[in-house]
Amino acid sequence: MLIIHRCATCNHPDYWQERTGTTAGDTVDGKVVTSAQRRTCCRRSNWRPPETAPRWKALTCEPVTELTRPGEKADSSPNAARMCDCDACWDLWMQLTGETSRPRHLVAVPS
Repeated sequence: MLIIHRCATCNHPDYWQERTGTTAGDTVDGKVVTSAQRRTCCRRSNWRPPETAPRWKALTCEPVTELTRPGEKADSSPNAARMCDCDACWDLWMQLTGETSRPRHLVAVPS
């Protein structure tokens, strides 16, 4: 399963693969962006709160039951989208997994 945001205008998931010169996971100005951020309506400011969405193994179409962590790639393929890692996604992940904090190596370090 994935934790995703949906665009409030078109309902596409935040990792929508419509390519406009930037691929999900590319770095622009030092920040990793999703391809959805390149769409006119699918900007982060237009995203709904996070929700869960099913996913399947590419070759076998078997459902994937484990929850992908925020910030990780949806799967191991080279073109897989990197999932959003905003605080709201982490809050939902912790609620669904019963974890009380982010994994230590993923905690933001104050600058």
